[in-house]
Amino acid sequence: MKNYWYVARDNEIFIDIDSKQSRSIISALARIRGIIEAEKFPIRQVWLFPSRTENHYHIVITLKNAIPETYRIALQLYFFSDVFRTCNNIMRIEDCVPAAEVLISIFDWRKQYKFYRYADATCTCEGKHDYVVMEKCSAAKTLRGVNRAKRYFDFPVSPENFFQKKFGKIWNYWEN
Repeated sequence: MKNYWYVARDNEIFIDIDSKQSRSIISALARIRGIIEAEKFPIRQVWLFPSRTENHYHIVITLKNAIPETYRIALQLYFFSDVFRTCNNIMRIEDCVPAAEVLISIFDWRKQYKFYRYADATCTCEGKHDYVVMEKCSAAKTLRGVNRAKRYFDFPVSPENFFQKKFGKIWNYWEN
């Protein structure tokens, strides 16, 4: 299987909707329409693509002009982009990791949807690009270099054991 890597330009906002509830995509598109109608940002185009997973979507908003990275990140969150992904984007930007913001698709957007540009890289990795896959991925090596698989956040093994609806201090560094 071929994967197509798209790296965000300074006039693009990448949104990754990872919700099984159709409400998330509807809410995101409603907010995009609100921004367009209010003329808050000079939006040129809005593209909607399917993601690898059913009921997950990628949205690319192309602006007429470049905007600062902090604005793009704020808009990602405002448009309900995946919070974990967006937080990682912020960390990569702060660490000056090249290609900090990417969308990886199994679809060639230019060929299948007449997207205005080609993918920045391709790879033939199998499955989702988690930390293990990113370490070996040729596209990740090319675009992000040595920091391609850097972990900024991890999920706790069993969050229900950490927080048991107890109030007050729930964790103390000095006690662990």
